[in-house]
Amino acid sequence: MKILFATLFLLFMINANTQSHNKNTVSVNLGFDGAAHGTVAEVYYNGTLVDQDTSAAATTLFRFDAHYNILPWLSAGILYRKGKYIEDPDNAEENGNKVSDFSFGIRAYGVNKDKFALYAGLYYGFSNLEINRLYSGIPAQYKWKGNNFSADLGFNWYFAKMVGMNFSLGYSGHNFDLQEYSINNTPQNLTGWTHTFDTKGAHVVLGVCFKFLGE
Repeated sequence: MKILFATLFLLFMINANTQSHNKNTVSVNLGFDGAAHGTVAEVYYNGTLVDQDTSAAATTLFRFDAHYNILPWLSAGILYRKGKYIEDPDNAEENGNKVSDFSFGIRAYGVNKDKFALYAGLYYGFSNLEINRLYSGIPAQYKWKGNNFSADLGFNWYFAKMVGMNFSLGYSGHNFDLQEYSINNTPQNLTGWTHTFDTKGAHVVLGVCFKFLGE
């Protein structure tokens, strides 16, 4: 999947043309981001693997991204996502999980007409994940931090001069490390322990888009 998006990205850079997104255009997308993820959790004690688990999860997120066109066919910007992290119910009783991403990225516009822009984007940034569970009624909380990589292929269709709709398909990968763990609000000692949590997800995004300025 990463190779596919990287190839599309390079092709778009080569074949880009100019119209709806010009130099100095500022564009903003707001929308819903839904995703399904495969996960791998590993626990190490003093460097030795003692447990491994694979599972599945889903996320329902609010997505915001803002871009500035450095060139008519190339923009740079930020991506922010925040919302619910939904675990496999076989793992434990969920008690309100939250996840957020903040990333920097670039987009190349392969089709750039008056009312339609097709783009490919790449992003890299940082993430927070908070998992809250109930074990026989006793609350446990896990706080994770890590980095993320994202890629997407999407379009902005402007049905008015500055307003339109946005749709995209994307991929994300996260690499988390456990920072804090508590049981019944009591912090646990993690000395000697390393707990990693990696995810790979497929995303569908639908929302509205706006653009301003530009030559």
